[in-house]
Amino acid sequence: MVLVTQVLCEKISTSLCCETSPANEERTAAEIVWMYAMAEQSMNSVERILVYTSLPSEGLPSESKNQPQHSWPAQGRIEFRDVELQYREGLPMVLKGITFDVQPGEKVHAFS
Repeated sequence: MVLVTQVLCEKISTSLCCETSPANEERTAAEIVWMYAMAEQSMNSVERILVYTSLPSEGLPSESKNQPQHSWPAQGRIEFRDVELQYREGLPMVLKGITFDVQPGEKVHAFS
């Protein structure tokens, strides 16, 4: 932040000692605002990293007591029978009466 302040002060002093015109003053003001916004954005990124690195650990997956058996799923078969879905209540259905089976080892692609 000190470096940004120093650059801003140099920019202001340079613009004050040189010939000034309304166009130059507007450009200099725009550059100062842009530099300040970039500095603030960089500081937000640093702050976000500090917050994320101080979050408590969620633990290792092996620590869970509800682990499925190693043989699960034995088949991996999926059945859909007359499925109707909507994104939320009040919106139209996006799936209407869909019925299909996915056999073990099959690959399924969904697209609209």
